[in-house]
Amino acid sequence: MCNMAQEWIRAAEDDIAAIKAMINDDNLTSIVAFHAQQAVEKALKAIIENRGESIPRKHDLLLLYSKVSESVVIEDDSILDTLNQLYTEARYPSEFGLLPHGKPTHADAEVMADFAKNIVSRVKAKLS
Repeated sequence: MCNMAQEWIRAAEDDIAAIKAMINDDNLTSIVAFHAQQAVEKALKAIIENRGESIPRKHDLLLLYSKVSESVVIEDDSILDTLNQLYTEARYPSEFGLLPHGKPTHADAEVMADFAKNIVSRVKAKLS
């Protein structure tokens, strides 16, 4: 794994550490969702970086995944799509909430956190 890819993985692992620190606080579910999005984004960018390709200056998980889908397969991309929609909304209050049914529940946050942990772990293993 090249040095910059390692840095992307390290940054993704920092987001996972933040998730672990906050996951049991029901008031922080939107922040957990944000860090889950960030962890997945950074893991996908690690793959691109490791190839020596230019990293898109975008936060679009679907775009990033389309560039690396042969390296890391996501069987159920519905969580990826949900996280993709959360990038901006997770950081600001919203009249309608972050998800169609409002702020992520604790269960929503756990699903997103587990998804992010899985992606980061799989990408790290693939690049090691």
